[in-house]
Amino acid sequence: MKAAEAMGRRAPFEGPLRVTIRATFLVPQSWPAKKRAAAVWKTSKPDADNLAKMIDALNAIVWRDDAQVCELTVQKKFGPIAGLTITVERLDAGEIAK
Repeated sequence: MKAAEAMGRRAPFEGPLRVTIRATFLVPQSWPAKKRAAAVWKTSKPDADNLAKMIDALNAIVWRDDAQVCELTVQKKFGPIAGLTITVERLDAGEIAK
């Protein structure tokens, strides 16, 4: 629903796309203060490949087909506010992946 809301009346993207998925998780309260302070990257579940599967749900809403996703980055981090951000950018014809 959030994707449809963000797209508004715009048609789904056409052509090659770059997608970045940023998942932010809260540091467990049960962790000791030192471990909490050092927490940056989440190395436990959910797996990054499972988060990447979310792009299937955006077919016909954000893009025509997820086959258009030519560059995909998934980040799992700890932060003060839990959430999920998905950024979609068009890839230029002459652009080379980094």
